[in-house]
Amino acid sequence: MLFQAYFRGAKAAVALECFEEAAELCSIGIEYDHTNMELLKLKTIVDKKLADAAEHRKKEALIILEAEVF
Repeated sequence: MLFQAYFRGAKAAVALECFEEAAELCSIGIEYDHTNMELLKLKTIVDKKLADAAEHRKKEALIILEAEVF
């Protein structure tokens, strides 16, 4: 049950807010067991966190850009 190690690693990465690593661990775990609902659910959560973080960075970049223009 190797996928459990990836699941636990991904959960730990999420707790440390290391979402890229969590996504990678989820993906590898899903390769071993693509029917594991816990792992699929965690991957969905991680993907949402990554999207939120990217959106936040984009907004920050726009604010900085606007501040530099003035």
